Amino acid sequence: MNKRLAVSLLLTSILTACGGGGSSSSSTTAAPDSFVGIFKGTTGDSRVLASMVLNDGTYYYFYSGAPISTVTPASGSTPATVTTSTDAVGGVLIGTGSGKGGSFASTNGYDYQVSTTGLSTGVSPTTLSASYVTYASMNGTYTHNSTGTATTFTSTYNTTLSNASPSLTAVAGIYTGTVGTTAGGTESLQLIILPGGGVTGQSASGCFFTGTIATHATNNAYDLSITFAATTCTYNSLTMAGMSLYDSTASTIYGAAVKTDKTGGIMFSAKKTSS
Repeated sequence: MNKRLAVSLLLTSILTACGGGGSSSSSTTAAPDSFVGIFKGTTGDSRVLASMVLNDGTYYYFYSGAPISTVTPASGSTPATVTTSTDAVGGVLIGTGSGKGGSFASTNGYDYQVSTTGLSTGVSPTTLSASYVTYASMNGTYTHNSTGTATTFTSTYNTTLSNASPSLTAVAGIYTGTVGTTAGGTESLQLIILPGGGVTGQSASGCFFTGTIATHATNNAYDLSITFAATTCTYNSLTMAGMSLYDSTASTIYGAAVKTDKTGGIMFSAKKTSS
């Protein structure tokens, strides 16, 4: 082989390796695949659902009580009427899962139930199976391991909340709402969150608690710790930890804190009345 031919072949090889030589190249960007976000929806038995799924697969599904219809019989010329009411707090499903390609699953969930309608009170180990569309929706079923009781849900990705950053200034304020425990039943709640992260609360029955709230390391979420007073509370003197979700579009905070052994917990939903 002469030197001129050798040099020509070498140049051709270099051009080809660098994408030259007159040819065109193209690359395809992979579509995003994410189950992370804040979602709003309903369960199959018409409970209102607010949920968050974090980068590491941690999830909190806050759900209301089931709607209760009360019928007032007709009287004289007055027709019968039906009134429907819904308790703001029914429970929370907590666990960690993993997902890929539109499927999300978890086998270590716990359903902390405070509502006595439709579900028994207490704590139930639970599995979760869901399908998701990135930045659009998450739908699925969670099932109590011991009884096989299954609850379906549908939810829509909330872009505003999912893209927001947690802020103690934003979440600080005075709230009124509802609190419940896995011991059963709900009652009204007065809650104060200070700009520095201090938390105080008192239920209608006189249970007083203090605690802290802090921005989570990732996602639009908050870490929560609550310590109950020595008397008047179901969980006297206990400290529980969990997380909160703040819905800035509705000025509503959802929170849950549970015992370290996962045998009990509290949940609340409260609306800000003053900053």
